[in-house]
Amino acid sequence: MIEVPPDPSTGVLIGIALILGPGDGGKTTMAAALARAWVPAGQEERLIVVGPVQKLAEMLGVPNHPVDTKDKRAQDVFFHQVNELEGAYLIAVDEADLYYSMGGRTYGSKEFQELINIGRNFGKSLILCARGTSDLAKNTINQARVVMMCRTLEPNLLDYAERYMAEIPDVRNLISNLEPHEFIVWCPKMNPRWQGGAKVVNGQIYLIPPEAFLTTPTASERSTDSEEPGSPDDTAPSPDAERSSPTASGPISATTISPTGSGNESD
Repeated sequence: MIEVPPDPSTGVLIGIALILGPGDGGKTTMAAALARAWVPAGQEERLIVVGPVQKLAEMLGVPNHPVDTKDKRAQDVFFHQVNELEGAYLIAVDEADLYYSMGGRTYGSKEFQELINIGRNFGKSLILCARGTSDLAKNTINQARVVMMCRTLEPNLLDYAERYMAEIPDVRNLISNLEPHEFIVWCPKMNPRWQGGAKVVNGQIYLIPPEAFLTTPTASERSTDSEEPGSPDDTAPSPDAERSSPTASGPISATTISPTGSGNESD
């Protein structure tokens, strides 16, 4: 079970989750499902969505805060306000690498850096979506409790996986052949760190045990010439493989204090 501590007064789960991979891999869908699981029903005002596009906020039914990705002062002002909020909050940031990267596109807000480094001490939780680890400041990755990676052929992401997820057998090939909306779940602060996988199906997150990846065919082996392309981020496919079937493990209840819970789903 992937445990993330709850704030005692609100029940909001406290931690940092990174959701990594290219477009159309399911990052936004996973972020929305994860946010619903981390913020209990009745506490929706404690969910803050930030991003240059509104898709994640629309999926969650909350306002989006389109903080300018190129205006460091605007970022400092906004994230300072977030840091000053009292109590537990979950901040979900889409395209997080545009706000705080080491790739030269932005210098990064000091207030955002403070939120990443010590926000958990003040009840601030983060879900960060990004296309790759090379686009994120290194300390962002180091602070994460959960790293989720969808199918990708991007060399930097696969190199990162080979280096830091060496405990996963044939990890490079495994990630290269994940199905749409299917993610590897890696928890650096747990033992074992490889917690298997997760998949979003109809708005709910289903756990996939590690052994399922070792005993079922890869997505490429299951595919045919007539197979339809993967679903975009804002939709979720029906499960079509044994390891992705809801009947195998079922959605995890939010009462188990798991980031893969589906307790607040209304789909």
